[in-house]
This record gives sequence, structure tokens and C-alpha cells, in this order.
Amino acid sequence: MSGQTTGISEELVARKIAAYCNVGNTIAPEPILSLLKSRTKTNVGSFLTPEEEAAPEEEAAQPEEEPEVECQQEEADDGTLWQNGMVSGVVGKRIGVNGVLDLRGVPAEQVAAIEEMVVNGVVLMDEVNRSALAGVKSQVNGSIMVVPLDMRVMMEPEVELSKASVEAMPGGQKLMIVGNMFLRPDIPPALIAEKFDDLRLVGIIIMSEGVQGALIGRGQITGVTILIPAGVTEAVRSIGDNTWTADYLSRLPDNIAYINIGNTRVPAAA
Repeated sequence: MSGQTTGISEELVARKIAAYCNVGNTIAPEPILSLLKSRTKTNVGSFLTPEEEAAPEEEAAQPEEEPEVECQQEEADDGTLWQNGMVSGVVGKRIGVNGVLDLRGVPAEQVAAIEEMVVNGVVLMDEVNRSALAGVKSQVNGSIMVVPLDMRVMMEPEVELSKASVEAMPGGQKLMIVGNMFLRPDIPPALIAEKFDDLRLVGIIIMSEGVQGALIGRGQITGVTILIPAGVTEAVRSIGDNTWTADYLSRLPDNIAYINIGNTRVPAAA
């Protein structure tokens, strides 16, 4: 970022950041670090001073590593067909998937005929064929979920919805997102209740406290929920590495929710 990297005052941070959400690492000098902690609503990461970040970590004894097996979109030596992304149906006797394996609607006898299944992600089943998976040799590094046949499933890294985009949707939405979802704070809770009959997510969801209330009984979240407090109408997401400058903060609206998904650094004053 351009601009000076020093001279960030507590007053400036206090004026700009009404709520802070930390899904990653926040590195800042005291007392700004304490100020951000006091305004933190969600924390599944770390708060560090520059000195703590620079301190060498104690090396723990590491178990002997097994050689990595590279997953490819091709048939492996053992006959496993590896595929990435969204995969529907039974594609072979030995299945490997990095992403989503959708087995909804597959007859139970076809599911039971799978010899081996390895999934790094999510397996979707229906009420009828769920029990057929019990006899299948399987390794699922993720979740097995029973999902209605009429639910639309999307696998997207990032889905962002605003008030305008939700207003344009037909009512009665039944939607599952595998990825991260940002419901902007301008969305009225009543609009969510009007448009969504069932919203499910595997990943990170960012939403207002009011929208969370509107999803009670019609939403299912598997992952991390980040709530934007009532009264905060603007939210800024920082994904990846970001170093604050006085110029950067000055350009942000006042009283925002700042969501750190990655590494946010506040340089110490010179």
C-alpha cells in the first residue's frame, strides 16, 4: 500500500474500527493491539506484538512424515479415479475427490457397490442412500451431510450478496454453499426470511446479528460464523496480507466492522 507506514494513532483506529473480527493473525504494537482486542467479536486466530512474532518458536518433536501422494485428475495405479471440484454420482469402483462428491439420488445398491472412497471435502447423501455408505471402505477428510434432493449446491471460494442481489432472487431459495459467504450488513433480516427457505454453508459466513436471527430454523452452518454487530452498517474484509497505513485507515468509513482473514499488520511508530 502507498503512504506512510508510521503515525497510526489509537484515536484513528478507535474512530474507524467499531468491531474487529480476527480469522488469522493480527500483529500490532501495544496499545493498539489491546484496543483491537477490546473490539473483537470473533477470534479464531492470534494477536501478536511484533516482538512476539519475531520470537523463535520452540521446535516440538515431529513424527516421521509419510511420503505425500499427489492427487491427480486421472486414474491412479490402484485404479482410483481422482477428480477435483464438484463431482456428481458414482464414477467408478474406487473414487478419489478433492472437493464435493454429490451422491444424492444415486440408488443405494450403487453406493454399496463402491469398493473404496477417499474424499478431501464434503460428501452429500440423501435420506434413502445414507445407510448404504456404512459398508463402504471410506476416508472422508471433511463432512458427510444429508441434503435434500431439491437443494441447489454451489462450490465457490467466495460468494458475496448485497441487498440488491438478494432482492432480485425468487423467493423460496434452498441453497447450500461450499466455500465462504459474505452477507453484507445492508441486507434487512426480513428480506432473508422472505427469500430463503433453507440456507446451508460449509466454510466461513459473515453476516449481521439480525440476519443470524432470521436464519434460525432455516439455516445450518458448518464452520466459522462471523457476526457484524447491530448498528454497524459497513464491513471491510481483508483477505491475505495487509499492512495498515494512516492513509489507508483514513480512507475507510467511520465505525466499520473490519474482518481480517489472513495477516493484518500495524507498524510500530518510528
